[in-house]
Amino acid sequence: MLKFEMNYAYFGLIVMLALFFVPFQNVFGHGIGAETLPPVTIGNRNASIELSISPPVFDPNDPEQRILVRFFDADTDAVIEHVTYIIELTKDNERIFRYMFHDEIGNLILKINSTDSEEITVHGSQNNLLGGWMMDGVNPVTLEGPIFSSGGLYKFDIDILTLDEDSKILDERVTYTGAISVADKTSYDVIGHDEKQYRLGITSWYDQISDFNYDTENSEISFTMPFDWSQKNIEQTNTVHEELHISKLFPDLLVTKYDVSVNGIPLPEDSIVTDDFSNEDRTVHMILSKEKLLSLRDAASKVSNSKMIFSITPSQDVVLPLSHITNLQ
Repeated sequence: MLKFEMNYAYFGLIVMLALFFVPFQNVFGHGIGAETLPPVTIGNRNASIELSISPPVFDPNDPEQRILVRFFDADTDAVIEHVTYIIELTKDNERIFRYMFHDEIGNLILKINSTDSEEITVHGSQNNLLGGWMMDGVNPVTLEGPIFSSGGLYKFDIDILTLDEDSKILDERVTYTGAISVADKTSYDVIGHDEKQYRLGITSWYDQISDFNYDTENSEISFTMPFDWSQKNIEQTNTVHEELHISKLFPDLLVTKYDVSVNGIPLPEDSIVTDDFSNEDRTVHMILSKEKLLSLRDAASKVSNSKMIFSITPSQDVVLPLSHITNLQ
């Protein structure tokens, strides 16, 4: 019995050392709340990862979220079983955690309880072979600690170590890299021309904003957001989506049309969508597809290669305040 345990430990050590020195392939992707990463060929299969965070909005009053990592055959949609993952989560180039996980079915669910503690604690059972954290009975693996402390762009590096059988170690290591945006909500009190106070809100579906400013005289809203204008980053980005929430009691900004610029470059009208379905707020959506980002890249990067600088004003074409807004609900 003792001999078996020593050989088992030795085998495990050899396996772990090998995992960090074998060649690997990289697959990249960015998404808003969820992302399906491009498939890569492993053996005779095209294997892909579906990655999501639920809910995809940071709310300090509701610290519980779930991460789903689904490993599947992209041709048949069949889940690949007995998967061992190494998952590293980072934000702003700082590591949040790096752990090994295992799931017999391939649908890895991580329950996240974000707290103000200094360290992350993992709850679950561990795989007998490699020691990856796995669900304890019907309870998912739970991570408690400083994980999602704000909205913004969270990067995942996911290594696939085993599949089909717990002991089937891949000869060629595969690394999937994805970035998921957790929406960040902020609000600001501003003064209108009537010298009354109104509230404006921003929901950023890409990364945290900063430098918010409201110019009362010109009714201009401005803010900045981190963004890498390199072509490589844009190729990995599906959409940049920002929402401006305007109180329907605020006459200065209740106009029929808005002018929006990014790094001083006017956005086309089809990138700006006004939504009046809410009873309390108007929402102005600013949506930049990958194609639009690529078309803006050269000019925008000359202003800043690491930021988006947004400016929103009532349009110079139509500036009359709306006397009323029809509730379409």
